Amino acid sequence: MGFSSLPCAPCVYLRGTGDSKIIIAVYVDDMLITGPDRKGVDAVKAAITTKWKITDNGRAKELLKIRISRNRQARTLTLDQRAYIESIIKQWLPKNSKSWCPMDSTPVPAPMDFVPSAALKEQYPALVGKLLCVSTPSDPTSISLSIALPVTCRDPHNPPWRQP
Repeated sequence: MGFSSLPCAPCVYLRGTGDSKIIIAVYVDDMLITGPDRKGVDAVKAAITTKWKITDNGRAKELLKIRISRNRQARTLTLDQRAYIESIIKQWLPKNSKSWCPMDSTPVPAPMDFVPSAALKEQYPALVGKLLCVSTPSDPTSISLSIALPVTCRDPHNPPWRQP
């Protein structure tokens, strides 16, 4: 089909230039096809369906827990990670509990005698990775996270606080 993968992102494929450019992003069994010309996108989808069975879910609203919002009048496309952040909160905070650390303050380390459980030590690096993922400068939540991340990243194998 004439696509080339990007050296810096091997799961992103490009073909063409200008108004004929088509971009395909693939992650496991999810695929996003985009381009400035609807006919070009439809032609690529048709070519793919001749080789593989795919399901066309229509206009993309979410991909990998990233919400995609489009405003045609303003000619803008907005991406946000609200669903991903909410899944982190749901995993790490018990239902109906409040945050143990206000977002406008630095997290308070646990007392010196605190010894995290083996389960917490095992799960903590995953939390640090998830927080780093959502702390990109283009994300409005990154300002709040930039307060907490220096503490959480100090030692990703040794949580500095008690889990509620």
